[in-house]
Amino acid sequence: MEQFIQDLFVTVLNMSITASYVILFVSIARLFLKKAPKMYALRSYLIPEAVVNAIVDGKKTTMQSIQDIPVGVEYKVLRFGNEVYYIYAKGGNYYCEQPYQFIKEITEVVYKKALEFAENPSEVKNATVTPEIISLVEDRLTVIMSSPQHSSNPGDYVLAHQNAYDEILKYGGEEALSYMLSQIEQGKADGLRGHLMMGLCKELKTLLKTS
Repeated sequence: MEQFIQDLFVTVLNMSITASYVILFVSIARLFLKKAPKMYALRSYLIPEAVVNAIVDGKKTTMQSIQDIPVGVEYKVLRFGNEVYYIYAKGGNYYCEQPYQFIKEITEVVYKKALEFAENPSEVKNATVTPEIISLVEDRLTVIMSSPQHSSNPGDYVLAHQNAYDEILKYGGEEALSYMLSQIEQGKADGLRGHLMMGLCKELKTLLKTS
């Protein structure tokens, strides 16, 4: 049986760069059977892909989260370390909310999968990231962030150092995804570093899905 490889959480930075967007994310775990649902692991949790999608890929709404908890609805809690998310149904639609950060609309399928996880979170152990992968990510990020210093657009830094960016995608794999997501979750991915990591996480997630 292949080892459930570590993964996800992820806190996506919001438009102001200083506040977190979130979320969750995560090294992809392979199960015995190819038909088994894909899972992601963050620290001591085994996270269904649908839950990751709710947090990372849900459709951001114009509604604002201004309470510690959702008001006037029945909700379930998704808790990862110090991060808390609420999922609930309202007016025939389904939502994932992180207090004071965002309210995202999710599909009914994602909502039901997230409910299952909220009620029965699983545990996973022995998820590791090798020093070589940490060095790969940090060295290439240092190169990417070196220039053009006059620009505030992360895309300009990627274009200026496309080879370094692509090397993380090519050689980093699941471990790089896990490492960057843990950095985001620990609050070690602010500003440009955070934007670059989030972009890399999204691209790695897509690559790993198709591999």
